Amino acid sequence: MLSLSAVIHGVLFCAASVGMTLANKAASKALPYTYLLTATQAFASVLVIVVYLKSCGGGSKLTFNNLISWLPAAFLFSGCLFSSMEALRLVSVATMMVFRNANAVLVAIAERIVWGKSTSAGSTMGMLVCVAGTVVYGLNDLTFDQTGYFWCTVNVLFIASNSMLVKHFNSKLSLAPWDMSLANNIEAALMLPLLGAISGNLHGYDFMVAFEKVFLPPYTFADLSIVTSMVLSTFLSVMGMKCQSLFSVTAYIVLNNFNKLPALVLGALLFRDDLNPTMIVGV
Repeated sequence: MLSLSAVIHGVLFCAASVGMTLANKAASKALPYTYLLTATQAFASVLVIVVYLKSCGGGSKLTFNNLISWLPAAFLFSGCLFSSMEALRLVSVATMMVFRNANAVLVAIAERIVWGKSTSAGSTMGMLVCVAGTVVYGLNDLTFDQTGYFWCTVNVLFIASNSMLVKHFNSKLSLAPWDMSLANNIEAALMLPLLGAISGNLHGYDFMVAFEKVFLPPYTFADLSIVTSMVLSTFLSVMGMKCQSLFSVTAYIVLNNFNKLPALVLGALLFRDDLNPTMIVGV
């Protein structure tokens, strides 16, 4: 039986996830330098969390050893952010959401292997239906992009791996959601620009022009989408950590799947994503 706290945090997480997906779709078009955008979001999250903790009269309980231990999770988190942004530059919001159906199956298998947790026949059937829906959608995707599908697949693997590792750290490190989110974002803010420089993603980019475009007037919808994505990234990060402490890994991934329908509808309305009846059935 779910507690009221679990239900409330689950609803807040879903709302933040849908908002973040849509904001990232708009932001990636306005600022098509994925590493820079995701690093900016992570840095903004660090500032917001630190200010929040200080305003509450306390501070973070993170230690240096905690940060070292968290590095693998931060790497996977950075991979989640980057692969998501790369995919959203090339495919529709709905495509991204549908691909994430596969996460539940991957995590259910991993939980059985690692922790010996079993999945009921009904849950297994439900997950297989989700995977079948993904196949139906993919075969009828009007905006098919091979590179975009590759990044969607990479994103699925990163999310599943990160969810398993964070669940492990929940019991091993006993950190509060704010501290786990802070560790994630501190390390991601450092990793992403480095990866961008190594990959050449930032080659020839004028940072001052970008700063003036986003933060100085005149302001546009594109600027608003970037700032909105920064705010939502903080909220989503904290809610995600809290939900992962309240739910099993498989339940957390299934919770993510509830975001598909509102993200699909809003994505079609805001970005004019191509859809047909068969693709909607796949969702």
